[in-house]
Amino acid sequence: MFISGCLADWSLAKLEFIHFAADGPTLPFWLVLLWLLFSITFEQCYRWLSGKLKVAALLGGLFGPASYWAASKLSSVSIQMPVEFTLLSAVFWAVLFVAFIKKRSLAA
Repeated sequence: MFISGCLADWSLAKLEFIHFAADGPTLPFWLVLLWLLFSITFEQCYRWLSGKLKVAALLGGLFGPASYWAASKLSSVSIQMPVEFTLLSAVFWAVLFVAFIKKRSLAA
């Protein structure tokens, strides 16, 4: 999950959907740490979603884009194409969240 999340955000930046305040060839350090913490706590926090894939898709589709919107309000990220980005990230995070939940369910 850590690598998937970092690659997803790096790809979004390279495709110019998002722009980080700290411009550089890599992700900002704070975002790498955020992905590390999220990947460490994911299983404990979302264990209750095992077998509830529609709910997982809904949560990923809603809160994935919402997290970028919140970061943009904190001035650490700017969203370049708001409508396209919101639609793309909603679908992307809905699918990815379900995949993470399935992977965790199979591993349990």
